Amino acid sequence: MRNMTIKCCIIITLLGILGVMPATALNMYLSTYRYLDRGKNTILLMDYQIPYRSVTFVAKNSAFFAEVAIRLEVIQQDSIIATHDFQDNIGLSSKHDVTSQTKSYLNRIKLLIDQDDYKLRFTAIDTNTNRVYSRELNPRILSPASLLSDVELISVIRADSSRYLEKFRRNGLLFQTEPSQLFDKDSADAMYIYFEIYETANPGIDLYNINLGVSRSGSVVVSKTIDYYLERGQEGLSMSIPLIDLKPGLYNGILDVSYDKLTERRTFSFTVRERTEQVVFLFADEDQEYRLIRYFSAGSQVSDWRNMTPSAKRKFITLFWHNLASTTNQTVDQVLQMIKERVDHSNRFFTHFDPGWTTDMGRIYIRNGAADEIEKGQTSDETRYVRKDYQIWKYTLRRKAVYLFVDIQMNGNYRLMYVSNDDMEFSNPDWRRYLGEDFDESMLRF
Repeated sequence: MRNMTIKCCIIITLLGILGVMPATALNMYLSTYRYLDRGKNTILLMDYQIPYRSVTFVAKNSAFFAEVAIRLEVIQQDSIIATHDFQDNIGLSSKHDVTSQTKSYLNRIKLLIDQDDYKLRFTAIDTNTNRVYSRELNPRILSPASLLSDVELISVIRADSSRYLEKFRRNGLLFQTEPSQLFDKDSADAMYIYFEIYETANPGIDLYNINLGVSRSGSVVVSKTIDYYLERGQEGLSMSIPLIDLKPGLYNGILDVSYDKLTERRTFSFTVRERTEQVVFLFADEDQEYRLIRYFSAGSQVSDWRNMTPSAKRKFITLFWHNLASTTNQTVDQVLQMIKERVDHSNRFFTHFDPGWTTDMGRIYIRNGAADEIEKGQTSDETRYVRKDYQIWKYTLRRKAVYLFVDIQMNGNYRLMYVSNDDMEFSNPDWRRYLGEDFDESMLRF
């Protein structure tokens, strides 16, 4: 901890998460929490959260980068007595994260406050657009005789076993705070509050009574009471608040800690929301759609697809189309319209006993679109089989892929026998036997 001449110690630590961009200001969230250190000094935590979609990312070196300039000014009697500047550099590898509706950048500033007349001015600037967020705070010290810290709102608590969230480490645990005070029912079954209680005269002997109440529109929806023996001079506790039975809306919480005739209260509020993401799909049957999306990515295979609920299948399908739209720089509607047109074309021209979109030609057409070159021919009598029609599709303007289809049974059902420059397809090891020794293999090259 570095002492400053104003008797205010500042420690700044960095981590990562972000958000949405309004027309004239940088959209972000800032929350503060106070607790006592072992010397009974007041520590102020300033947690700020910037949604990824709030800042502008610039593509560079196969990734995406945004910069946010942070300025913290300490003001006393209307005079700025200290200024601290630093830069948050945010890098993302996935373009889909840039426009994510849920992901954000999270950071923390930690201060020691020893006077009540300080005012803090926090300013954040998106350096790519000059959008600004600014807020003034009037922190007050906690009494050294306090029983209770402020309440922190937490979405994730995990054991201190990795570097993830390491800058939010408290008492052997890693926390993900939520300065936005927004909690999604779709993301977790519960949220948490974290707080500290402090010793009186007889740690290990004194019994503390802790009461938690959560209400909405005046009606109590959560009530918990515990008795707790403090074994050390100060201890951190967490309590869960189930989200599954809470309806979307604003909730108010009260935490009372009592010892003997002393009682301290902390209040907090949070909002529960339930994302109603639009489900997008092409086929009414989830299993057919799953077969379709596997044309585009072998990694889309799900080992327990058969055991998934229809709702879970729809969510998986929706997420896939959103990801595909993001990686191809299109909207979801544009992607679905394009795929629908290709499915319709395949059903019109490639249908045999099975729908055209399920055939080899249909699969290649749906994934790649129309070939840049198509050459049709027929095998000679030099093959061990009767003459067969074949087609060679070439994609010369893109990745220079080549596909050879052979009508093996001469009934219009062309099978893919040879492929070049497509890691998702495989050649038949015996493809030459179907074409004969006099087949001109140079037709398969550019």
